[in-house]
Amino acid sequence: MADGVGVDADSDLLGGDSADPVTVSVTVPRAQVADLMRYAARLWAPGDGQALKREGAPARNGHARDGEGTGVTQAALAAAAPGLAADAVAAAYRGGTSEHWRPFLKLLAHQPDTWVPWASLYGALGLTDRQCAGMLGAAERRCKGFPPYVKSAEGELYYFYMPSAVAAIVNGLAAQR
Repeated sequence: MADGVGVDADSDLLGGDSADPVTVSVTVPRAQVADLMRYAARLWAPGDGQALKREGAPARNGHARDGEGTGVTQAALAAAAPGLAADAVAAAYRGGTSEHWRPFLKLLAHQPDTWVPWASLYGALGLTDRQCAGMLGAAERRCKGFPPYVKSAEGELYYFYMPSAVAAIVNGLAAQR
């Protein structure tokens, strides 16, 4: 084990080939939490890696929605986890100068735990899909690829999902303005 990295797990959990989920507590430097989350997200990806576009991010054409299309997969939540943390949500909400970024987040926050179609989001903002995509591209770069929502691309259809805990933070920040 690398110097400075500690693992708190029973020795009988180490090794083996079981796919059963196990909770492991790992201590890492604060600056490497996002790296750890990206690595953990890869562990939940299907064996062929199709759920991941790059390390820790759902594929552009990957499905983050669950089988019924109403919930979110564990792999997608794990991949998005760094952007869903309270401090990351606050930084994302407060960041940037776009007049559409915070309204976009508020639209998602008013529909927590629901997959919202892309067209309804850019339409509600009075933007074309190209204008809204430009705004999101800039915002997601500011968030270092970890925005405060989960995306799912299914063919030509795109959906956005904001967990209720994230929505509560966004709604709280919006009420302060």
